[in-house]
Amino acid sequence: MGFNAPGDLTPGQPAFDPAVLLKLYVYGDLNRVRSSRRLERECRRNLELIWLLQGLVPSYRTSAEFRRVNGSAWRAANR
Repeated sequence: MGFNAPGDLTPGQPAFDPAVLLKLYVYGDLNRVRSSRRLERECRRNLELIWLLQGLVPSYRTSAEFRRVNGSAWRAANR
């Protein structure tokens, strides 16, 4: 659908799969969690989200960058 991984990562740090970050935002929309910082907190606390993301915990900066970079693809996916 045109989703890309965030590009501002330090050398040697593997990028998150765009599918993982997309799952995070779909979960956030369904549960009315819009803030990137709250989504990061939910990744550490909520068992459903831990299972869905297979234990990965993206930082709030990574999720916010994903939202900023893929805004048009996100709108297209919601259509």
